[in-house]
Amino acid sequence: MPKDSTKREDTLTEAYALHFYKNYLKILTNYCSYIIGKSVYDKATYKWLNETDVEFILFDSASNKMQKVTLIQHGENACMRIPDEDLKKK
Repeated sequence: MPKDSTKREDTLTEAYALHFYKNYLKILTNYCSYIIGKSVYDKATYKWLNETDVEFILFDSASNKMQKVTLIQHGENACMRIPDEDLKKK
């Protein structure tokens, strides 16, 4: 198969799945959301903020950038919160 020589570096994106498992109605449930962007995150940390919220911090060591995201259990679903200061940068 020929190599795609038209692919431009500035159009490449990365995708990351963030998830945690928690019992909901006595069933182990996977709560998941996705981050898509141009940063290449190579490290991550997480901490439970309370019974339903998990804060993830993704690190891009090459550029010293970080992305903070909170994944929130809402019943059998999950939603994601990105801090306001991170939204203003984009």
